[in-house]
Amino acid sequence: MKKTKGFTLIELIIVMAILTILMAAIMQMFKPIRETYVDATLYENQRTVQNGVIQYISESVRYATDMGIYTKNNTSNVTEAVNAFADAYIAANNIVDIPAVPGPPHEPAKNYAADTKEAIQRYAEVIVIDNDTDYTFNNADWNGRILRRKFIEETVSVPNPSGGTMNVTKPKKVSNDAENYIKTEECRMALGASYYGDRNYTVAIKCGDPTKFDSSGSLKSGETWEADDGIALSVASYSKIQGSGASITEKGAYVETKGEVMCKNLAGASNHGIAKTGIFDISKFTSGSSTGSGTKVYIVYLNPGENGIEAVRAASGK
Repeated sequence: MKKTKGFTLIELIIVMAILTILMAAIMQMFKPIRETYVDATLYENQRTVQNGVIQYISESVRYATDMGIYTKNNTSNVTEAVNAFADAYIAANNIVDIPAVPGPPHEPAKNYAADTKEAIQRYAEVIVIDNDTDYTFNNADWNGRILRRKFIEETVSVPNPSGGTMNVTKPKKVSNDAENYIKTEECRMALGASYYGDRNYTVAIKCGDPTKFDSSGSLKSGETWEADDGIALSVASYSKIQGSGASITEKGAYVETKGEVMCKNLAGASNHGIAKTGIFDISKFTSGSSTGSGTKVYIVYLNPGENGIEAVRAASGK
């Protein structure tokens, strides 16, 4: 009977070495494809989040009847931004106090301007785009967040039409430390690291009409930002990829998503076929252009309804 001859140990080792070399070569060939897939996935995730940030701001302000946009260089906190907006609203609508008329017949003083300012302090919506404050989330330091003013109710005494006073529940007036959401309950973290994921973001806002800017990105001489121009938003971040161990390293790829919102209640007839109403104030918005890292932007606005523009108009007597 003929003996069957098998592979020797040396031959098996040689075959395994050849297969290992071929496998390594194949894996190396697919490495660029895998890296491209990983990069594309990371970038797409970033763009999804960035679109979410733009949509959040857009949907919040889309139906605003009046709006003011300010930066921290001229308005150092939420209170100053709200007061700047109130002053602009009062001036634009010619709201003035009426002194008392001695009798008979006696006419009491009408504090229209003061009451309007208080109503705005209570009912104005505020979004804070904070590209300045570092904060901690999951034991890591982050930068870039969006705060939203909350309405906290309080009981106050007001004149009773039947005489005397009565207690009513109203939103609490904004205070000086309202944006310190850790110490107060007046602002909440609307979007931060828990939403953004493992990266820092910068949100910028400027005039939505690109024809009004020069090559450096600043408004051309003589140009002004009007409500009709809309609001251009851009959200930017650097891609991050998991590194060795538990550390996360910057990959260095810059990702930016842009969007635009038009407030139909503020725009003119040329855009929406409706008469322009309300105010659009950027008197304290630095240069009317981009707001990058190290800045804060306060978007103060009134929405339709009894907890918005109707309450303010009732206070103004108009």
